[in-house]
Amino acid sequence: MDFLEDYMNINDNACFLCGSIHQSQITKEHVFPKWMLTKYNIWDKKLQLLNGTLLPYRQLLVPCCKNCNSGALATLEREISVSIEEGYKSASNLNHYQWYLWVGKIFYGILRKEVTLLKDRAKLDSGTIISNELLRAYSELHYFLQGVLGRHEFNNILPYSVLIVNVHGEDFFFRDNLYPGACLLKIGTIGLIVTFFDGENVSKFLNGLIKKIRKEKLNEIQFCELYVRCLDISARSSPLKYMHTKSIDDSMNLTYIFESPYVSEFNASNYLCVMNDVFKSLPYYNEEFFKTLPKDMIPSYIFNDKGGFNSNNPLL
Repeated sequence: MDFLEDYMNINDNACFLCGSIHQSQITKEHVFPKWMLTKYNIWDKKLQLLNGTLLPYRQLLVPCCKNCNSGALATLEREISVSIEEGYKSASNLNHYQWYLWVGKIFYGILRKEVTLLKDRAKLDSGTIISNELLRAYSELHYFLQGVLGRHEFNNILPYSVLIVNVHGEDFFFRDNLYPGACLLKIGTIGLIVTFFDGENVSKFLNGLIKKIRKEKLNEIQFCELYVRCLDISARSSPLKYMHTKSIDDSMNLTYIFESPYVSEFNASNYLCVMNDVFKSLPYYNEEFFKTLPKDMIPSYIFNDKGGFNSNNPLL
């Protein structure tokens, strides 16, 4: 529907959230908030973009109007920062919708930045990292992010899942996957995973697992395995079928999802490909390990051979 793009103005001088284009009102918004860059000392740490470019977190800036920046976004950031400062228990008790909006803003904000950056900075005619057309493929997510401004709600089934777990260490780590649309964030002892287009399938399918590990602390490899499981379920979920309604005065927009998406049959080979891709980011990644795995053997670092939680801090 055309109105999905009503707020999605890709102009360099347009607010990335509400789409307003009043140049005197446009500021720069840090995709990753300044309080987080300072707390985890990641101003100069670099994020790998879709074309392999490494960009410092401090340079991940998007245009944002003053109303959004100092209004609804500032309110959301305060809620998130307080919850993170208070620790895992507070984070797990925060409304999952708030986490969805906050992580969704980061996911979309990175894409919004990539649409302005050259694929090859040495070639002015190389085009941008992502095209306007690819960004517009995420117009539905952008439309849903109007919930930050109080202009959108879901009427029944949610399109997303949010998982929050307790993890070891006080460091920061981020990863996103364009397909199937997901983010992993390790923020101190808070492990956060958001999938955007699975229709709650990740939450439903992993509910038993999350209950099993609720009182446990995951290490890095266990947290990454959980992310692999989320990506696998999300990728196997059929496309969501929406119906959108828009109020005459634009004060509230609603989305109705007709049914929970179907989840296709598990494929061990596909799962291992995803696991291999995610684990490449780990410092102790061992490519030979995956090459020599027997066919259809699925390793787990979360659980031991007896099905209990593996507390031995396993490494590859």
